[in-house]
Amino acid sequence: MSIMLLCFTVRKPGMSFQDYKAYYEQHHSKNIYDFLGDDSPATYSRHYVERPSDGDSSHIAAHGAPAIFLTGQPENFVFDAVTIMTWENEEAYISMTKKFTDPDVVSRFTADEEVFLDRSKVVLMSVGRVPVTPPSGRAL
Repeated sequence: MSIMLLCFTVRKPGMSFQDYKAYYEQHHSKNIYDFLGDDSPATYSRHYVERPSDGDSSHIAAHGAPAIFLTGQPENFVFDAVTIMTWENEEAYISMTKKFTDPDVVSRFTADEEVFLDRSKVVLMSVGRVPVTPPSGRAL
């Protein structure tokens, strides 16, 4: 079974959503692979909070970014993106975590994140072993 981490991110105060997304895609998403090398996630997807394009301000989140909500309260959701990272197995995941005992790796991640994230609001959580069921019904 794969191991999955979810990361909920918030852009740096004063940074536009467009600049945040551009930096995430053009720099940070590539830096992950540079920083972690062979211990990089098997999958790494970014899911940006959908935002209205018509200027409707009825869905303003606590940090001022508009978002489209189907249920729930906008003021309870302050994130700009949800990132999903998976590793093929526990061994691969543990190998990745060992990278964070290297001060150089930690320093590189910190410096990169400080460019575009409000690090005080980032939430990183493990959902552990995740069974994946494809349309065939057979778990991967």
